[in-house]
Formats: sequence, structure tokens, C-alpha cells
Amino acid sequence: MSKRGQMEALSCTQRWPFICKKTSTNVVWHHDCETPYDGYVLNKDLGRCYKFFLTPMNWTEAFAVCNAEESYLAIINSKQEANYLKKLTEDAPKDKVRGDYAAGVVMLGFGNRFKQGWLSVKGATLEASGYSHWGYAQPDVDNKDLCGAMFYNGELTYSDCSPRSFFICEKEYTYTRH
Repeated sequence: MSKRGQMEALSCTQRWPFICKKTSTNVVWHHDCETPYDGYVLNKDLGRCYKFFLTPMNWTEAFAVCNAEESYLAIINSKQEANYLKKLTEDAPKDKVRGDYAAGVVMLGFGNRFKQGWLSVKGATLEASGYSHWGYAQPDVDNKDLCGAMFYNGELTYSDCSPRSFFICEKEYTYTRH
């Protein structure tokens, strides 16, 4: 459809924005996480739902996918949460994924993308978020945009933002009676 709302023929080899339409009869509502999206797992102890994505994407694409599913790239707020994400990562069938991607790391919701220090996607420092355990020494923030990630062992690391990797989305859990 053109910008004027008229139908037109376009090349099938180019990427175009689109809208998907679903009827209520083919949407399955997942009450635990209050979402129509498959794959989210509720952790009541942490008060959040998580989804491990086995389709590697770069950080910006992963951020957009989480946002589209009304969640955000996971932010570790405690050692307990780091251990849970480590377990979630261990349990994911990563060895079945083929292709070119950054093995050994999972993209998370922090970075120094605007060269303002290490901030979560919610704008808090890692220290204020509650977890800043780096796998190596915390990198100095320099003139390079870096995106946050986690080694499979739960320790924080960083990466250029362009390599494709696994990622985890996080969604707040709000108890509602059904």
C-alpha cells in the first residue's frame, strides 16, 4: 500500500513494513504472563516472565522484537535473577541452531550506546539496577557504542552491537485473578 493508501505492486525481494491481522479465535492468551506471545515463562519468585530467543539477531533487532512483544531486553537485577537467566540459557537447545552468530553470549538490556556510561534500557545504571558482576573487569566507556550481554555463566560482558546472538526478553508479571 502506498503512502496515499492505494494498493501498488512492489518487489518481493525487498523488505517492507507490514501489519499482521489475527482474529480472536486464533490468538491463544497465556494467562501466566498476560500475553498472546508464545514462549514466555513465569518466574513468580522474581515477579517476571522471560523468553529465550533461539533466532540470533543483532542488539537493535533484539530490542525491537522484545518491544513488539510488549517486553524489553532482560535486565539483571540480582544474583538470583542472574542464576535464573543462566539456567534458562543452559536449558535452551542452542546446539541445534545453525548459522553465523556470536556463540557464548546472550544479549541483554544494557549498553553504553549513547556514550553515557553503562545504562539499562530503562535508563538506570547497572549498580542502581542491582547487578554489575562483570565476567572480566568492567570496560571503560570510550568513544565506541557497545551493547550489553551475558556470558552463558551469568556474568556480564559486552559486544559490538552488530553481531547476531541469542537474547532474552523480560516482561513484568502482574498478578490478576481470572
